[in-house]
Amino acid sequence: MKNIKLLRIFLILILGTITLNSCDELIDPTETDFGNGPVLASFVVTAKDINIIKDAANTPITYEFEISYYGGKNVVLDRAVSVTLGVSSKSAIPEGTGVELTTKSLTIPAGSSTVTGSVKIFTGPLVPFNFQDLVLEISESSESIAEKNTATLTLKALPSNTLAGTYDTVVGQYWNSGTRRGDFSGTFVISAISPGLY
Repeated sequence: MKNIKLLRIFLILILGTITLNSCDELIDPTETDFGNGPVLASFVVTAKDINIIKDAANTPITYEFEISYYGGKNVVLDRAVSVTLGVSSKSAIPEGTGVELTTKSLTIPAGSSTVTGSVKIFTGPLVPFNFQDLVLEISESSESIAEKNTATLTLKALPSNTLAGTYDTVVGQYWNSGTRRGDFSGTFVISAISPGLY
């Protein structure tokens, strides 16, 4: 009888030790603290359509974009974050002929989480209704780079007689089946989808 009691006590001690070891593995001090993860630089807007109305002078346009970071403790850092930009090899528009980065190096200042960059787009080589993707990429960062490190700008070149553009409302009345349904005001945008389709 004593042997059975001793065996039960021995089994309970062994099971208790196994349980405690399992809990130790769950709260292992060498595990990664997600509050100290990498800080990842990325574009704020990763896809954008840009209507470009071609004029006789082929005036270049400037498009501004923002770069930010996330991760770590998700608070602004007390140090600057620098990034290096370029035109991706996946871009239909190569750097130098159709586009020029105003600067290839940007710095997000300490205490801030975003920085604004810009790209100059030359409209001369663009053909109306031959929409092309310009792909910008973050190639280097003083921290880390997000997996999605590109921004795709779909350049929609349009002739000067296009309907596309931004308009101010003069008389905003909404009619349906001969009945006035309401009013609207402000500005609105008409975008081109394909030739003759807006």
